[in-house]
Amino acid sequence: MYEHALAANVWKLQVIRIIRWFVLILPVIVPFYQENGLSMTRILVLQSVFSLAAAFGAGGLFFAVLGACSLIGLVRSWAQEKIRYRKEAGIPEPAAAG
Repeated sequence: MYEHALAANVWKLQVIRIIRWFVLILPVIVPFYQENGLSMTRILVLQSVFSLAAAFGAGGLFFAVLGACSLIGLVRSWAQEKIRYRKEAGIPEPAAAG
């Protein structure tokens, strides 16, 4: 039983390792996203979603309750609703910093 618990934690350690590398890549990836047309607002939303997923994913509670697919669907529907609202209200898209 003890070996099974240790083996179950291996993938969690790999996720934490990937997250640590992502933090090192952030200073490079922000200008990359800006070059490809993302506004700073969208970049920060993307980073905050990633941070929330990483924080809740480390404990496993968030993904155990909602599941990764539900989280992706939730973020997608939120983004689509925000875009629809902006178009209906006539709010222009924020200009990319640059």
